[in-house]
Amino acid sequence: MAPKFVIAVDRIPSDGWSVHIDLRSEQASAIARERGWTRIEWVSGPEGNARVLRSGRDVFVTGEVRAMVRCTCVRCLERHDRAVTEAFHLTYVTDIDAAPGEHELRPEEMEVEALPGDTVDVADIAVEQVLLALPDHPVCHPDCRGLCPVCGTDRNRTPCDCRAEAPDPRFAALARWKSSRAS
Repeated sequence: MAPKFVIAVDRIPSDGWSVHIDLRSEQASAIARERGWTRIEWVSGPEGNARVLRSGRDVFVTGEVRAMVRCTCVRCLERHDRAVTEAFHLTYVTDIDAAPGEHELRPEEMEVEALPGDTVDVADIAVEQVLLALPDHPVCHPDCRGLCPVCGTDRNRTPCDCRAEAPDPRFAALARWKSSRAS
């Protein structure tokens, strides 16, 4: 397994800890797979800086991370590289109400997470921040014309003469009935 940037909470000095993040794409892929993100292709792993501070048992992590990820355009299915830059500020606390079952979140709970044990893994945080910054529906460029829904031609490369909308086959009987009434 790839080395991680794990910091023991009780070893964080009072003035904090600065961490330079520089992960190889293989390390980022392994962390992403652990989180269930199996379809992410990293061109370059996350790189950036983070600052880890502690107040009692609460931990604050701030920083910025950059990475290059290869995406598939949802319109034309072309692969393209997407640069991601994300600033983050995370708060981990130990006194979150962790009672089982459902409960209403208080406003102060909306911006914090429970501290996952006695350590903070900055590499996990960096990968997570890049993954969260990715769009749900990536496009190669804003004016991508996509694939023709009728013939499948990539309209960015080749124009096609297909109708913009293919008729819905569920309404074929209605279309026949309408044309027979017009005659």
